[in-house]
Amino acid sequence: ARTLIERWRREYNEERPKGSLKGLTPSAYAQQMKRDAVQ
Repeated sequence: ARTLIERWRREYNEERPKGSLKGLTPSAYAQQMKRDAVQ
């Protein structure tokens, strides 16, 4: 069960774009926020 849940979590967070994040995946959005915070 843990493997299945981890697969789902990874797909949800790293591969599926979200409309609320302007079409970015959560991980891509987090990376963008980190870059913007540094500037």
